[in-house]
Amino acid sequence: MNKSSLMNIKLEYGVVEIKEKDLLKEVEKLEEVNETLVSEFRYYITTEKESKRRIKQILENIMESYFEMDNKWHILDLNHNAEIEFDKKKEELIGKVFWNEFPPNKPIWDNFRRAQQEKKHIKFEAYSPISNKWFEMHIHPFEDGASVYFHDISERKKLEHDLKESEEKYRTIFENTINPTMIIEEDMTISMVNDEFERVSGYLKKEIEGTNWTEMIATEDIGMMMKYHCLRRINPDAAPRRYEAHLVHKNGEIMDVYMTIGLISERNRSIVSFMDITEIKKDEAELEKYRTHLEEIVEKRTEELEEVNKALVESEEKFRELFNKADDMITLVELNEKGIPGRFIEVNNVASQRLGYTREEFMDMTPADIVAPEKLMEIPENAAKLIENDCVRFEIVHKTKKGKRIPVEVVNHVFTLRGKKVSLAISRDITERKQHEEELEKLVKDLKRSNEELEKFAYVASHDLQEPLRTIASFTQLLERRYKGKFDKDADEFMDYVIGASFRMKKQIEGLLEYSKVKTDQSGFQPVNLGTVLSQVIENLRSLIEENGAVINHSPLPTVMGDYDQLRRVFQNLLGNAIKFRKQDIYPIIDISARENKEEYMFSIEDNGIGIEEQYMERIFVIFQRLHTMELYKGTGIGLSVVKRIVERHGGRIWVESEPDVGSTFYFTLPINNVKQ
Repeated sequence: MNKSSLMNIKLEYGVVEIKEKDLLKEVEKLEEVNETLVSEFRYYITTEKESKRRIKQILENIMESYFEMDNKWHILDLNHNAEIEFDKKKEELIGKVFWNEFPPNKPIWDNFRRAQQEKKHIKFEAYSPISNKWFEMHIHPFEDGASVYFHDISERKKLEHDLKESEEKYRTIFENTINPTMIIEEDMTISMVNDEFERVSGYLKKEIEGTNWTEMIATEDIGMMMKYHCLRRINPDAAPRRYEAHLVHKNGEIMDVYMTIGLISERNRSIVSFMDITEIKKDEAELEKYRTHLEEIVEKRTEELEEVNKALVESEEKFRELFNKADDMITLVELNEKGIPGRFIEVNNVASQRLGYTREEFMDMTPADIVAPEKLMEIPENAAKLIENDCVRFEIVHKTKKGKRIPVEVVNHVFTLRGKKVSLAISRDITERKQHEEELEKLVKDLKRSNEELEKFAYVASHDLQEPLRTIASFTQLLERRYKGKFDKDADEFMDYVIGASFRMKKQIEGLLEYSKVKTDQSGFQPVNLGTVLSQVIENLRSLIEENGAVINHSPLPTVMGDYDQLRRVFQNLLGNAIKFRKQDIYPIIDISARENKEEYMFSIEDNGIGIEEQYMERIFVIFQRLHTMELYKGTGIGLSVVKRIVERHGGRIWVESEPDVGSTFYFTLPINNVKQ
């Protein structure tokens, strides 16, 4: 075939005609391209070898275990940590099929297969029965295989399991409490209710959880409940733990309830349990109505006894029927001039059934004979209140004929019968209620103990973290001193990153330690002159103040009961922040003052700094929360959370008012009644 001939080249979809001359030109071009590609490939090989060397060095020094496989599951490489976890040397494993060396369980096998098939990063947790450990695994597939990173999370899984068991235990107690019970957050949001709450209130959990508690409080009680809610967070003893109130049923009906409220130190929550006493109230009102009616009848018929004797007998019979059919114990006792109760003059059937005495035996006894010995001293006090108010309600303990003790709630009225003062006492057995109260108190104590254990754990955990952190920082600094400048620029930069991160984490751990050391009780408080505290803080910050040209103005500060070092930390943190977050072109001016209110001192620290947006005013008091980068403003994000914890430990509260680019004012309070003048 000559040069002018045509070459027929048969292709899959037909015949293409190409001149031989043109074909030769194309071949020459391809040879030039090939030569270029070969040159570039040699350069790539050289570069790739260096990159692989660097990567291998990094993989050997990372804290995680690492190994690499091809698509046939042959082990291509692994680092020293992987050798430790596998308990085999690298030489024993290279080239071996992974699943032959380590028979897989189903979760691990499935995730490896999925990563290989989908060609995407897979992260999962799995348990290895061989090593009896839990691992967190990361599989990164590539074209010819996959790289796997994993580390031991057994300790974390144990902690998660223990925490889950603890939560389940307390949730079981909460859900099985026989009274309607709910958890109220600091902002009065209902975060949790039990099944009994659903039954009594008519609301489903999903309807009520997340709503504000005031939405189900009767209008006339909202002010009182909000006042108690706030007082309880300032001083747990400032508000009653038990009282009667009115709640609104889902159907709109008002329920009379007897409430018991305890404060959970964690996040200032309240645990609220109540009994529906609507029916009891109705019964009491009905009984009171009959009592009043009876008094009127007795007084009137006494004056007209001979004329209306028959009507009186009928009335007495009606009264006795009601008297004996009542669910509560009812007794009539004659009172002397000082109001001290004498012998019983009448008792109903419940009295005999409950205490075991016959009616005849009762007629020779006084109330003191049925009161537990340890409660006898309360009789004169209750008698005095009865004479003064004509009605008194109190709790006492009755003793049965066999010696059994029964707690009762007594409503005692005094009236005149046949010219003599007579006491009508209605005694309700509250054994079940007392048991509920004891169970609730035990639950609160258990929750408090749990919080204390969590605080101890945070202290121990953060303390133990410092040792490995010091080791990381020390060895990295040693590497930097010995080898800085001997590796490339990236390696030096990496060492700087590690050292910097180590020191930042050290500061965070120290902050966490300090946070965990702030106790929640007020034991060990002494009088503290806050003027002296501020003088020391200004002296401690002298260099920072002079460096920034800051002006500090302050009014006289009072003496309070507290912890000197912790109160110094409050002022030093707030004053330091006021200087740190200054505007670049204006010298900081900081005004510190104190104002006395009825029950507390209110302190303010005002600056002319950069200010805070409203949406971040709560977030700044949360531990480890920062609004700025480390490059802009250094810090750990712990300071204000420690300040808040200290102020709350001292029975106060803290908040901020601010306007961006104008400045901020931090306010906090301390109780006056804690001061020993």
